[in-house]
Amino acid sequence: MKLERLLITPGGVLALLHPTSPDADEFRTYTLGHELGRNAYREGILSPRDLWYVSLLHFRGPIEHPKDLVTWSHQQLAPITWAFPDAALCTYEITTTAMRPRIRHTAAFGRAI
Repeated sequence: MKLERLLITPGGVLALLHPTSPDADEFRTYTLGHELGRNAYREGILSPRDLWYVSLLHFRGPIEHPKDLVTWSHQQLAPITWAFPDAALCTYEITTTAMRPRIRHTAAFGRAI
């Protein structure tokens, strides 16, 4: 995956990525499609996806200095490519002190990128 940019949302910071090989779509189509079953349509399983995201940070409440965070996210980033050996489908449980991931399924991501 190649880093496109960072995105600030009301819930956190995301890294937006473009696939550099067919592995991402193979993972989404076959692995996630199989795991999600009849709910797979919610992930657009039937068509290719040219943009992926990785959640880097979740916000638990209001940001004290939101303009500083937006300024930081707009800085120029050096092009970078990441290789992922595996990927996980997860949901999050919100506790009184944290967000805890609940891994639903993990699978090898495919060939080296």
